[in-house]
Amino acid sequence: VEGTALQRHRLDALLVDASVAAGAHLLTGEPATDPRLEGNRLVEFRVGEKKIRAKEVIVADGVRSTFGQKLGRIWHKGEVFGIAARSYCESPFSDEPWMHSHVELRDEEGVVQPGYGWIFPIGDGSVNLGCGALSTNKRPAKVNTKKLLSQYASQQRAEWQLGDEKFITSAALPMGGAVSNVAGANWMIIGDAAACVNPLNGEGIDYGLETAALATEILGTNKDLTLVWPDLLRQHYGEAFMLARTLARVLTYPQFLPLAGPIGLRGPMHVAARLMGNLITEEDRDFTARLWRTAGTAVSTARAGSPLWDSTF
Repeated sequence: VEGTALQRHRLDALLVDASVAAGAHLLTGEPATDPRLEGNRLVEFRVGEKKIRAKEVIVADGVRSTFGQKLGRIWHKGEVFGIAARSYCESPFSDEPWMHSHVELRDEEGVVQPGYGWIFPIGDGSVNLGCGALSTNKRPAKVNTKKLLSQYASQQRAEWQLGDEKFITSAALPMGGAVSNVAGANWMIIGDAAACVNPLNGEGIDYGLETAALATEILGTNKDLTLVWPDLLRQHYGEAFMLARTLARVLTYPQFLPLAGPIGLRGPMHVAARLMGNLITEEDRDFTARLWRTAGTAVSTARAGSPLWDSTF
């Protein structure tokens, strides 16, 4: 896929600068803590020693969502989730215009793993190199992601002339809306914290930006957000996420992987790119789009009891 990438801290800095320029008051150096609820209305929290009383709150605290958990967010690990590690490596091919992924990821014994690896040239003398695997609490991925990252880097080192992996981070990723309690009377959880991560490729940044834009549209409407926000998420992503995490769930069965790797993942890549990149829109009328929407409706009906941004307050 042709595209571009940016180091995460640079993207974060650009977003912060844009927010401040738009009038946001920035508090740094301390996490938000000690939320105080009256019913499910957030009336107060702290940033360091400073007490904050806000009329409405958007919670965007990432995959662990420490603040979100204190508000009652529940992550359902019986649904498929991701485990991933990423790093940065120096490379003379940092200006390469193509973003690379390897959908048939193998461990040191050559066994196909339920995940994929990626190399994103950044243009500053380095590349973003990472890998991820799929898991559920009943079928945990039997891989050490940091070790798998090192193996993947070794496999790609000669071709990309990679330096050592630096700034390695790893995390478990809630995916496909498999969380409950993402909103209260005056607060909403967005992005990774709300499991807005694509189960087919682990992508979350675009959903973070999209859900932020959706959230700002309903600020100031004086609505009780407890049901409004999860319903809006389901309208935008529900069927696609349910289908994607069902397909991803199949890949966590060891007996399916040997078939899925050689046959399923080597299918037409333009189709795979559209599905994995969330690039099918309501305006698309081709066969792939029609099949995706039909399958999404069928799976959503069949799995109607599965958690999808439910509210249990």
